[in-house]
Amino acid sequence: MQSKQGVVKIALIDSGIDYTRTEFRDAKLHFLNECKDHIGHGTAVASIIHKVSPEAELYIYRLLDEETVEVGSEQLTDVLNYLKQFKFDVIHLSCGVITSDQLKQLEHSCTGLINEGAVIVSAYDDY
Repeated sequence: MQSKQGVVKIALIDSGIDYTRTEFRDAKLHFLNECKDHIGHGTAVASIIHKVSPEAELYIYRLLDEETVEVGSEQLTDVLNYLKQFKFDVIHLSCGVITSDQLKQLEHSCTGLINEGAVIVSAYDDY
């Protein structure tokens, strides 16, 4: 997988990562905040991404933990706005939005990222 700039840059917004696992010993990992994974979901997703695209640079942002598995649209919008500076090729979101008080702002942030060339990957519903 290649991007216009060379190596693919993937942002993973999830529960963090357990970077001590052997499957990540040759991974190109970058930590955007404190990323210790307490629930394992982010580690599992990062492992799959690394297996599919081992040459990609993976940027980890921990948004979820054992207490917080869903976020508000304002919080997610803030994270996406923060990510704009990195010019990611792919942004993978592993979170549910429980409040939608600022959907227009969230849509605007997503549209801006897409217009800059990012692909946003997110599940629609778990049910």
